[in-house]
Amino acid sequence: MIKKSSIALGSSVVSSGRAQGRIVGVYSSLYLVEVEGLTRGHDGFNYNGLLLLDGYDPKGRTDLWYYPKTALTVVSAPAREPTAPMTKSVLDLLRRKGAITSLEAQGVLRCRQLPARVLELKRLGHKIVTELKVDPTGQKYARYHLEVA
Repeated sequence: MIKKSSIALGSSVVSSGRAQGRIVGVYSSLYLVEVEGLTRGHDGFNYNGLLLLDGYDPKGRTDLWYYPKTALTVVSAPAREPTAPMTKSVLDLLRRKGAITSLEAQGVLRCRQLPARVLELKRLGHKIVTELKVDPTGQKYARYHLEVA
């Protein structure tokens, strides 16, 4: 049985030997890493029991290398999708519009706690920037922008 990995599949990592790459699989106590600039990696391992990134096929590749879990440091991890319906709706609206305020979220989504939903999205790894603004009447408000990778 494969234990859940502590570093997410798809994360960008750097090894103690300074090689940088992306985690594409996990097996027992090892990560399978697609290493940038590697021309001759391993090519003879059996991939049975290897938990792979969705849709990834390692067969025939020469840029893969196994690393122990303790030898890698995360550079960046992919953002996870929310499971809560309102948080998912807020993310969808941010993806469509690019930015949103609490008043817009309340009118369009009937979401009365936008700052809480934005915090949930940030904890899931989404890059959201808060811009504090003042309207013509002097009322302060926040506008949330989704940074596109």
